[in-house]
Order: sequence, then structure tokens, then C-alpha cells
Amino acid sequence: MEKIDSICQLAFEKHATFRKQILKILLDVAELMDINELEHLFEKVSQVNIQEIDQDVLQIIKAIGKEVSTSKKKVNKLNKKLLIE
Repeated sequence: MEKIDSICQLAFEKHATFRKQILKILLDVAELMDINELEHLFEKVSQVNIQEIDQDVLQIIKAIGKEVSTSKKKVNKLNKKLLIE
């Protein structure tokens, strides 16, 4: 979680050009995060001042929602499979 904190802090303290690139990296990395990391990332992104919310921040929020939904579906399938066995 420390790494997520550091990346988010870096993204929102830098010039817009750097910020955009850092947020794009976070979008790619979100696919590899587990549910707890995604929730933590969402908490960090939700702390952004409303004036700083732009298309890049909205894309991250969308990606987090998609990954959380996918993760929950995987967990549900696994739970069903375990119940059957």
C-alpha cells in the first residue's frame, strides 16, 4: 500500500504532463492489483480536490470499478466451485 501512496502523491504533486503519464501507468497496473489494493487506490483517488479531477482521474476511477467488479465475479465463481466440490 505504501507504493500506491507514493505513486499517487507523486502524480498529484507534479506538472500536468508528468501527472498524465503517472496516471496512465496506474491504469495499467490496476489490472494486476488485488481487491484490497484497488480499494486503497480508490481511497487515494477519491481524496483528490474536485478542481483537479479531469479525464485521467475519471479513467482511473472507471478502471478501478471494472477491476473490482471482475475480482468479485472471480471470487463468486471460486466460492460456487468450492461449494460444489
